[in-house]
Amino acid sequence: MKEKLQKLLDKLIIEKEITKETLNACHITKEEKKMLLSEGILLKYDRTYYKFNNHKMLYDYGNYLLKKQDYIKASMCFEYIKTMLSNSRSELYQVFKKSLQNKDYEKAKTIYKKMTKINSNFQKSEINLYLYLLNIITDLDEEFNEKAKQLTYEDVCINKNDNRYKKITPYNRIRTAIITNHLEYAKILLLELSKNNEQIISEEIIKLLTFEAADVIKNDKKILHTFIEEKNYEEAIAKLNNISKKMSLTLGQTYTLKLLEELLKIKETNSIPHEKYSDQENIFAQIDNNNYEKALLLSYEHCQKFDETTDIYLLLKEIVKCINEIKSEKNKSFIENYNKYYGIWNFEELDEYIKQTNKSIEKACLDFGYLEDYVSKVYLIYAEKYLRNNELADAKKYLELYENSLNQTNETQKIYENIKLQLKK
Repeated sequence: MKEKLQKLLDKLIIEKEITKETLNACHITKEEKKMLLSEGILLKYDRTYYKFNNHKMLYDYGNYLLKKQDYIKASMCFEYIKTMLSNSRSELYQVFKKSLQNKDYEKAKTIYKKMTKINSNFQKSEINLYLYLLNIITDLDEEFNEKAKQLTYEDVCINKNDNRYKKITPYNRIRTAIITNHLEYAKILLLELSKNNEQIISEEIIKLLTFEAADVIKNDKKILHTFIEEKNYEEAIAKLNNISKKMSLTLGQTYTLKLLEELLKIKETNSIPHEKYSDQENIFAQIDNNNYEKALLLSYEHCQKFDETTDIYLLLKEIVKCINEIKSEKNKSFIENYNKYYGIWNFEELDEYIKQTNKSIEKACLDFGYLEDYVSKVYLIYAEKYLRNNELADAKKYLELYENSLNQTNETQKIYENIKLQLKK
């Protein structure tokens, strides 16, 4: 059989095809032909023609000819291998493209695995890009999913020595847009490029994948927005977590997830996050510092400017509403209870008077006819009020005023110790 195969390979590299007559001329029997077909060495095209399908066998035969110093035939053998590989790639690309057009992603994944075995530096970058986009469109196995998430621009850009392209920059601009998840912009660039340039099949495949991936992202965005509008916050978090398993979240998605988690935490704990000072006119900086009212204002201005209602705006609106409700509830409870603890019956009037006149607590108390020991009680009322609102700096300020006051009693001292204890928590 070895001699018959060598004779078959000799004819193949000269005649460039295998027919029934070729097999008969090599004295290959029906049984031997069945064996070659079952082992995948031969593939049947139709009743007359066959395709040789074993690159390694041809490569080994080429080396055998070199050792025999039959350089002409060896050269013919290696040239045929190049042609054979090129044809194989072309066939794979065509089948892959067809499967994408039919949205047959199971078949596309099977063909993709075969494409990964193509040993070419030029094809490697585009195959990486296919993987990145396929991972957005469909579910891949864990190995490919992890690889897709790790891909960078350097993994998908076109090599400057790739002579398939006259100008590389426009194509790499598209790859930049894709790998940074700006797929709508990538679509615009692809359409502009296809108007003036004849597309090679690899770019046609990229176009198919990009448009489909952009639709998936657009649909995900719509679903997420609906979840947030309908206040299905757990579902919204699950949706973002699922997206993050396939690709890096955008900055907006990252802060949407942060706000969702913060909102649920506020609702669950009924507590207000401590604000930090920030003078940056930036929504994300204000969110990082828990300055939600300022962030809401900036977000509102953005929505007005671009005539849209963003997920971040809806979440900030809900967070501010929850915080105000908590403050209102705490203040209501505080007002209901301060008479019992402090014996001051018109604190609300005193507080309003201080706001309107901008007088000190001491002068306002005198105007109201309160005795001096009431001043120290008012200090504690303000300290507790600010503590309940999580405004710790102001709470400490009024505690210090109490500490420096002269009219401290056993009653007020117990209240003071209780507030100090809460501040340490």
